[in-house]
Amino acid sequence: MHTIPSNTFHPSDNPCADGVWHNIKQDPHFPLVANANHLHHQSEPMSLVVQNKQLVWSGPSHLLPTQFALLPHYDCQHQIVTPGLVD
Repeated sequence: MHTIPSNTFHPSDNPCADGVWHNIKQDPHFPLVANANHLHHQSEPMSLVVQNKQLVWSGPSHLLPTQFALLPHYDCQHQIVTPGLVD
């Protein structure tokens, strides 16, 4: 698996951002895990998976399903990720 630092991600290289985004620091006001049954620590590294321009998985990095292993991986270097609005 080759991991690309997020600071080297250029939208022109992959305009839809498909891939696994990991080492995300959670913002306590915008939790990334939609499953209320999963308890996690705010300091726990999180991951997001984007496929076909859709968010398809989010959760603690250690629970990342192996089915996403071949997607590009982007290291967010413990930066906070918050939701954004797109027209």
